[in-house]
Amino acid sequence: MNSAAVLPALRQELELIEGPTGAAGSPTWLIHDPVRNQYFQFDWVSCELLTCWGRLAPAQLLERVQERGRVLASQADLDFLLDFLRRHRLLEPGSGSAAQWARERKQVAGSVWAWLLHNYLFFRIPLLKPNGFLNRTSAWMAGLFTAGFAWATLGAGLLGLVGVGRQWDLFTHTLVDYFSWQGMLAYLLTLAVVKVLHEFGHAYTAKRFGCQVPTMGLAFMVLWPVLYTDTNDVWRLKSNKRRLAVSSAGVITELGIALWATFFWVLVSDGLLRNMLFLLATTTWVSTVLINVSPFMRFDGYFMLMDALRFPNLHARSFALARWHLRKLLLGLDDPVPESFAPRQQLLLIVFAWATWVYRLILFLGIALLVYQFFIKLVGLFLFLVEIVWFVAKPLASELAVWRKRWVDVTAIRRIALWGMALGLFALLAVVPVPGRVQASAVVMPEQMHTVYAPRGAMLMAAMPDDKPGRQDEAIFVFDAPELNSQRQVNQAQQESARWQSGVATMSPDMRGQWESLSAQTAVTRAQGQLIGSDLKNYRVSAPFDGRLQVLDPDLRPGQWLPSGEKLGHWTGSAGVRVIAYLSENEVARLQTGRSARFIPDSGVGPTLELVVDVIHSDRVRVLAEPELAVNFGGSVIVREQKGQLFPEGSYYRVELVPRERIDFSELTRFRWRGRIYVSATPEPLLASVFTTLASALIRETGF
Repeated sequence: MNSAAVLPALRQELELIEGPTGAAGSPTWLIHDPVRNQYFQFDWVSCELLTCWGRLAPAQLLERVQERGRVLASQADLDFLLDFLRRHRLLEPGSGSAAQWARERKQVAGSVWAWLLHNYLFFRIPLLKPNGFLNRTSAWMAGLFTAGFAWATLGAGLLGLVGVGRQWDLFTHTLVDYFSWQGMLAYLLTLAVVKVLHEFGHAYTAKRFGCQVPTMGLAFMVLWPVLYTDTNDVWRLKSNKRRLAVSSAGVITELGIALWATFFWVLVSDGLLRNMLFLLATTTWVSTVLINVSPFMRFDGYFMLMDALRFPNLHARSFALARWHLRKLLLGLDDPVPESFAPRQQLLLIVFAWATWVYRLILFLGIALLVYQFFIKLVGLFLFLVEIVWFVAKPLASELAVWRKRWVDVTAIRRIALWGMALGLFALLAVVPVPGRVQASAVVMPEQMHTVYAPRGAMLMAAMPDDKPGRQDEAIFVFDAPELNSQRQVNQAQQESARWQSGVATMSPDMRGQWESLSAQTAVTRAQGQLIGSDLKNYRVSAPFDGRLQVLDPDLRPGQWLPSGEKLGHWTGSAGVRVIAYLSENEVARLQTGRSARFIPDSGVGPTLELVVDVIHSDRVRVLAEPELAVNFGGSVIVREQKGQLFPEGSYYRVELVPRERIDFSELTRFRWRGRIYVSATPEPLLASVFTTLASALIRETGF
């Protein structure tokens, strides 16, 4: 830096504020940029430089700081501060700097496509300027910040939890009732109301400590709406406890709502009010625990952790430390540590950074899959790739670019070791077979099962008791068919008349010419009678094999008229059970008959079976015969529905498995148990499996 140059002037509207005490006990200062409503924190050395700032040469500024005698400032400290001020536009623009600023702004903004992608991933829409409203209503909310209200909330919550424990069955059954589209709609509406109260919790707490709340509105993260409140003004608070109170106010508000809702749910009777309280008591817990408390994203949990530790910019600082440690560990680079910490604190920050990266990787992959599912195939595939490139590939490519730039600084021995490790890892993944397993949804079915349907125009006369063992050819259901019985009586009369006329024709010379037609009429009536008799046999349902009856309608009673084709029950044999699953082409290629498998029920209650692969069908399934295995109903087979039938999307093959050992099937044959099977597959290299899966998915998903 030229020592004769004069320091650039700071922007006149900037405000220097004394900040909170740092974690190490050192003082900090803040610069407030009112144009952007942003705060920048500085350490003691930087603050001394800013305090003495003026139209001075750098050497004069350092000399003036030295004369104050409070800190030791070097040229490196001044260079770092100048670079920071320039990058964050905190300096007064000089003559001819507008063009340079425009070029830098354009470079940061990127192309139109980059702008669109960035705003697709995240953008904000301010909706309210709540300062006036908060000023007028803050006095009404004062009682909510008292210790008495806090103790009352805890007491109500404990009483509510005790009451829920006494009515646990009713509480859990109420939860099951909301697994419908109406229940999900009510859940989303309740969640929206709770999130509005969550944001007002932040706003009122910030206002209580004298902070301004300029805007509230909607932020869209990958087109998913979330509410936000601008509480940047809390950086003015010197007390980290007050900042922690503001950052945790939303979570505390939601938990308070949940506790009071639980308490009143126990007290009120069944009805609309109790249903609303149930949603408030459950929605707030789930949304708070799963979303807001996580410190791995920039939600409330992250700011709460920063305020509790008095450690600002936790993500950026821990990430920088983790990248430094990784480069030192793998490349052997002896770069200076970004910040000095105690060994234990340094290790915790590095572990936190890696945990955040892994969490975000899983989260972004899940978001990418959801985005793909919510849009048409072409748009969904494009947005899926955008998610992967922006959130996963781009950060990885940036780090690899640094490695490539610093490759000349890596020693020859370490280069050879790194190349050897990379080639060895690739060979291990591409050549060495890895034992694997295939998993899919499956259903346990009786080996022998006959479904009984009601015949046309039938009245039930008798039925075998439910779950009673029966022998082959024994009557299961007996129906009355008045219409067929009437037709049989008429037919019997017609047969008698035809036989009498035919007999008379053989004895009367006048009727001998009609004998042939009368004989044909007799044959027709006899055939009609046989057909009616055959139909009547359907009204006595006999057991096709030894087994037992499972009646579907427990209220079925003799004397009831039944609709034609109504499913009445299942007649199941005692020969055993068979497990049915549908696997993709890649999965079937890794299986062989005789492979071991295990079945685990979805419900957690039911049979856990040790199985053997018995049959692998070679023909692709055209229609799914077991609807419970479709992804629409919780299974794993992707299907499309047309005219009441389920057609698999892609190539699926039917696989049948049988229990390894003979067991008691009496309980298994009462129901169709759905669960998941885990089959030991043929070992293959990991990369081959990944490549096959990706190639198959790409071919399937690009088949427009």
